[in-house]
Amino acid sequence: VQAMAQAQAMSQATAVAATAAAQVAAPGVGSLAKGLAAATPIGMLASGAAPLAFKKLGGLFGSKPPSKEGMIKDLAKGRLVLKHVKFLASSDALEDGYEADFEALAGALGAMEGQFVLNLPPEAADKSPPDTVMAKRRLEKLSARLQVAGIAPDRLAVGNYPPGLDPKKKFPKPGDVDVEILRMPKDFKP
Repeated sequence: VQAMAQAQAMSQATAVAATAAAQVAAPGVGSLAKGLAAATPIGMLASGAAPLAFKKLGGLFGSKPPSKEGMIKDLAKGRLVLKHVKFLASSDALEDGYEADFEALAGALGAMEGQFVLNLPPEAADKSPPDTVMAKRRLEKLSARLQVAGIAPDRLAVGNYPPGLDPKKKFPKPGDVDVEILRMPKDFKP
């Protein structure tokens, strides 16, 4: 799926470059050279096509990195979802790309007062019991990584709290689990 997205992004970037080259190239002597120059990154920048190309490519390869301010707002509301923190299927190994979330989270927690809970609801396939063992292993790994990132364990407790604090909510399917940081509820027991 990622390879298809990359191929599509490259074809869109090529189309944007070709459009920019066609707009810059004038008929007559040197039009081929102008067209080739416009297809380079510097030529795209000069012709004004670069921002559009970079925007298209950025949207296809991933979303923008998390901001400390956005995380502070979500923490103040009581729930922050770490969107770039994902696990490999049936494993406690983290997928690449989580570092920016951890860095922004360390800054956000440093600017906030109070205690929070690191929550990761267990996954459950259809008609199967939730995999609490894997959830605990993942939480332990996350806690260790967050301590390495500079987040003190007394600021961020680890616990399996009900998914989304809603007892009627179903457990997430494998691969759909969200790592969340919750404001410490009064009834929380680690």
